[in-house]
Amino acid sequence: HLDSVECSDESKGNDSEANSTSMEPFQLWHERFGHQSMEKLKATAKLTKGMDHASMEMDKTMCEGCMLGKQSRKPFPASTSKHEVASLVHTDLVGPFPPSLFSNTYVLTFIDHGSRFAWCYFLPSKSSHEVLESFKDYKSWIERQTGSKVKIHRSDRGGEYLSTSYDQYLREQGITRQLTIRETPEQNGVAERSNRTFEERIRAILSTSNLP
Repeated sequence: HLDSVECSDESKGNDSEANSTSMEPFQLWHERFGHQSMEKLKATAKLTKGMDHASMEMDKTMCEGCMLGKQSRKPFPASTSKHEVASLVHTDLVGPFPPSLFSNTYVLTFIDHGSRFAWCYFLPSKSSHEVLESFKDYKSWIERQTGSKVKIHRSDRGGEYLSTSYDQYLREQGITRQLTIRETPEQNGVAERSNRTFEERIRAILSTSNLP
């Protein structure tokens, strides 16, 4: 009888050990559910069957998959810099769009940082020559109207801004060129936001006018 009791106790111990080792780690279920959070997994376990052996205790502090797949860039802080009118000019080229009545397919914008005044040029192509001639026209107009000189030219790294003739003109005029880092439009946010505003207004006008 004692032997049978001992065997029974031993079998209970084995069953207990088997139950403890059969618990599946949190990381496994975390990955099965597409790297879901612990809170969501706990809620899921209460509402479904088949997760009785799922451990809800994290077996490591950080998930490498989450770190690589979910990380995002921190937002850029709002600019607090102040410039006098005409001193800093933001520019960007948008398009191509469907040809206009005058066969123009691109919109070139120049925005004064100090006043946020925006000026648009409609171009048939994105050639550097046309962009440069438009900038010369804009520079002449805003300097004459405001009495201030353009000192900084900020743009992305589009080829229309990087020609030798464009660079030479800026150097001759003593204008500092500022180029954004690739894939970082936030650094020229004034121009990017203006482009979005223009496009939204154009779509709204076309929609209410029943035009394509």
